[in-house]
Parts: sequence; C-alpha cells; structure tokens
Amino acid sequence: MADIAKLNIINSSRIIRQIWQFPGISRIEIAEQLKLDRSTITKIMKNLDEKGWVNSIKKTSREVVGRKPVGLTVNTDIGLVLGIEVKTESCCAVLTDINGSIVYSDTFFFEPDKESISDIIHKICTSLRETATEMNKRILMVGVGIPGIVDPFSGTVIMSNPMKINTPEKLASSLQKRLGIPVLIENDANCCCWAELIHRKESDENNFLSIMGEFRSTDLYGLREPGIAVGVGMVINGEVYYGENFTAGEFRSVDWKPGLITQFSVTNKLTSNIKEKPEALKMVFTELAKNIALIINICNFNKIVIAGDFVDYKEEVQSSLSKAVAANWVYSNLEEKKIIVNFSPFGQNAIAFGAACHTLARIFSIPQLGKETLLRGTILLDHLTNGNTEL
Repeated sequence: MADIAKLNIINSSRIIRQIWQFPGISRIEIAEQLKLDRSTITKIMKNLDEKGWVNSIKKTSREVVGRKPVGLTVNTDIGLVLGIEVKTESCCAVLTDINGSIVYSDTFFFEPDKESISDIIHKICTSLRETATEMNKRILMVGVGIPGIVDPFSGTVIMSNPMKINTPEKLASSLQKRLGIPVLIENDANCCCWAELIHRKESDENNFLSIMGEFRSTDLYGLREPGIAVGVGMVINGEVYYGENFTAGEFRSVDWKPGLITQFSVTNKLTSNIKEKPEALKMVFTELAKNIALIINICNFNKIVIAGDFVDYKEEVQSSLSKAVAANWVYSNLEEKKIIVNFSPFGQNAIAFGAACHTLARIFSIPQLGKETLLRGTILLDHLTNGNTEL
C-alpha cells in the first residue's frame, strides 16, 4: 500500500511538472509523453483541480477541427517565491510567480559592519511580504544566493570569505525559524545555472557552463582586494553539479601566482580600477577563455551562460571564448568546434532570480521511489500551500 501511495505522489509530481514545463499542454499529450493511462491522468487531475493548483484554458489553434482540446496551466494564484542575492554591501531581491516570471524587484543597501546576514534578509522579507500582500498573494518560499561554498541540501554555508563566514553555518534553518517561511540556500554562481534551467525550461539544452563575473570595488572586512571575482557553475544532464564537498566551480586561473590579489595572472597594479583599463580587461577575458576552453572541450559542452557584470562586455567575452574553444579543440582538422554563448537577460537580478528558480526547481522536481530525504514535488507543494514553515 505504501508503494502505491508513493507511486501516486510520483505520478502527481510528474504530471504537474509537465504542465509547469509546457504550459497549455492537454491531458492527452500528458498521457502520451509520460506513458500513463488516461484513467490515471483523470484521477490525478481531479485531485490537482480540487487543490486549485491547475487552470484549464481553451486551445485556439485553427488547425483543430471539432471540439477544441483543453490546455492546462499551473495556477499562479498559488503564491510567490522570493529570491535574494546577498552581496557585500547590498542585496538584490525579486518576487516571481510559480511559473518563474518576475513580478517585482528591488535593491536593498545595508552597512555590513552593523547588520548580520540574518538581519538583512529578515528586513528584506518583511518589506516584500507587504508587497506580496498588496498583490493579494503570499510568499511560499525564500531562496538565497550567497558567495562561497554552500551545501544546498542541508542549507549550510560551509565557508564564505566575502561574508566573513569561516566555520559552517546552518543558515537556512536559522532563517526559517526567524522568518516563518521555508528557505533554501545556494551558491551564487550555481544560481546562474538555475536561472538558465528555469527560464528556458522547455529547452532540451541540459549540459552547459555558467560564468558569473563581477567587478568589486570594496575590501570588505580586509578579506579581499578590489578587482574581479569569477564563479563557475556546471549543469550535467539537467542537474547542477556540486563536486566533492560542494566546491565545484571555485575558479582560479592556471596562470595565477602567489601574491596576486585576483583569480588571474593580472598584476596587482593593473587590477586597480580595472574597468577603466581596456588592455587589462582584454587580458582577463583572454585568460578566462583559455581556462574555460579546456573544460568545455574535455566535457564537450556546447553552451556557456554569462551573468553578472561581464554581460556588459558581450563582444569581448564572446570573441575570446569562441577563439579559445576553437583553438583548444583536438579535432579541428575534422570538424569546427562551435560554442553557444548566451548572456543572462536579467541584469543585476540574475542571481536573485536564480535563487528563486532554485526553489521552483525543488517544488516541481520528482520524488524518488526509494527513501526520500528532501521534501519535493507535490508533497512539498502541499506542505507550502498548507502554511507549513519548515522543510
């Protein structure tokens, strides 16, 4: 009996994920794509309708003759998701609907020496709860993107030099208790991966790298110098790759040498006010491309997503990456290696949006048939819509 109940939860999660991923899909199409019989679809859809999670729409295609099929969408009245990017002196925050569309965004500034991360996020959440109430909606869940080494499954920040976290801190659980809302934590560069996965959730491009590049002009807490910071995220078969001890994506150029204050071989003198020095920027982009080309060609990725301040240098970044990937490609005499370079369309909100997308990915993921350690899928959706405050 327990197995039948679990199988029903899995199929419910598969169906609502399919509706979420392909808005307007019909019941017949769901049955065909998921290889489920229509009686199973009918039974599960009745439950989803009763919970108010799904809306029906009439398809208007002129190609349809006779009775028009009914399309299905996820009901955006379910609630909102809050995504927050924690930076050294400010936070970007976005509210998205359940489908991943941004409905509100704002930037919050703070004094890092006087306010803790918990205080800052509490202040943001309080403000945006009022905004959500004005929309006659409530915030279901909070996603936080933070620089450093993060275990997103336990909600632990293992280490973050920029945020002065030197020993593991269970940030998600402490925030949940304070906010009264379930919270997920993720590395900021990995948030860029989640943003791409959810923004293009109908796409079958499930293997790519994301590169987050930021210019930093403050030496917060004396732990770092002004310059450039780069983080890398990897998606393999549609899953964000974390590596051993969640350190995948921590970047340092192979040309870096001790004593240099950035992740590159650029001299400390050139690093100062680097945005004003085109020759230094070109050196950085060329060196970054050389490092990334090695990963791209070894893993045979065909797409890179650029987010952060590097989006403002599209021509330079794309040119450097394309040249480096082609030059590093082993089989250049047989075929030309090409790479798709996408630039995040979300500007300064890219990581905050990705943090929100990380929570949406959990809500619309599919539980495992065996022992499940994480709330996900329709179990999590039930949990959230019933007002439960912890994961």
